[in-house]
Amino acid sequence: MWKIGDGTQVNICSENWVPGRGPLIYSQDLFVKLNLSKVSMLINHDGHCWRRDLIELVFNPGTTTNILSIPLSMHGGCDVFHWPGTSDGQYTTKEGYSFLRKLLARDEASSSTMLTLAPKFWKKFWASRALPRCKETCWRALSGYLSLKERLFRCRVDVDPSCSFCAAELEEEDHLFLHCPAVKQVWFASQLAVRVDLFSSFIEFWLAAVELDDDDAVATIQSTIYALWEAQNSICFQQREFVVAGVLQRVRSSMEEAIVRDHDRGPMTALPARWKKPAPGTIKCNFDASFHDRGPSGLGMVARNSDGEVMVAACSLPITTLSPLLAEAMSMRWTMQLAINLGFRRIYLEMDHAIQEGRSYLSSIIHDCRLLLSAFDYVSVSIVRRTSNTVADFMARNAETYANLVWVEEVHVAAFHLVISDVMTQLPVRA
Repeated sequence: MWKIGDGTQVNICSENWVPGRGPLIYSQDLFVKLNLSKVSMLINHDGHCWRRDLIELVFNPGTTTNILSIPLSMHGGCDVFHWPGTSDGQYTTKEGYSFLRKLLARDEASSSTMLTLAPKFWKKFWASRALPRCKETCWRALSGYLSLKERLFRCRVDVDPSCSFCAAELEEEDHLFLHCPAVKQVWFASQLAVRVDLFSSFIEFWLAAVELDDDDAVATIQSTIYALWEAQNSICFQQREFVVAGVLQRVRSSMEEAIVRDHDRGPMTALPARWKKPAPGTIKCNFDASFHDRGPSGLGMVARNSDGEVMVAACSLPITTLSPLLAEAMSMRWTMQLAINLGFRRIYLEMDHAIQEGRSYLSSIIHDCRLLLSAFDYVSVSIVRRTSNTVADFMARNAETYANLVWVEEVHVAAFHLVISDVMTQLPVRA
């Protein structure tokens, strides 16, 4: 799709340039009356920003939000094509293959089942205490990525597409993991004692399992799927027989291994990493962004001198952005502009996210940041842990409350304890 620079090459109606899956909905009468044609007519080139009033007048709210979420470069630039599926906008054969695989999986699954696998489902799915290999195998089964014989046969691989366990039906997910007579025995004999006849599909079975809100049940199901897949591989490659007791024993051993792993690993603790004072004569600017999908993304920053004293703190609430990386890049550009306006000439920039370039909108923001470098005598950019960026993170997360406010030589009272904490960690410890 098009990445908008100055908009002179892109036709509003006939080109693919607006992010989001929805159609481009606009008032046809107003469109004709205003004689709109190119995207450049929607841009205020003096301020390098969208003509918000015009866009809200012509387009419906959904399309308006999608258009305003496109970040414009401060310096215009040319319209270029980019691949929207990656953060850098670069197309690779791997990305194209992944895109086609997703289309194929979406076509094979019914629209209802695809919609039911919501983020809440996957959160519970990955939070279980099953072994990683069990969760991965189950995810591949749900996503249609397992090399089942029926799928291989459709790809013109010379294999018998019948089930490895019963040889009576085609080997696909619903049959192999649910409806095969041999597999039904496994589910009924397991500690869950499940009667799988009640479920029409593998995905329906999983949705019911997650709704139980039982972590042990989810882990047991994931371990059972892995044991069944392991049994299928043993039959295909080692000519072994299918034994229900053997599959159940493999499930128990996987669950026991998971318990031992969690016990041996112990509680996870973060590495000690705190904010550090900059060198004398320089200002350290920490910045961050809070990203909300299709909602307002807040920006926050704090600048401190070599004594840890706050020179300035600020919040900003821009329009919606397309991704967390774009929000981070916009935060860096905004922080550099603010530093220039305040007369800072030797600065350290610290963030807790890596940003890469490419052909995406991200590269336009980074290009702006590169052009702003000439206004400084010295600039250093570092990526730090979130524990070293707590004040900026607080400002960004609360940008909606303190929108577009600037505190000179102070910080909001709610963030004062974070500033004190950063300074206190710099003090020498007496013996």
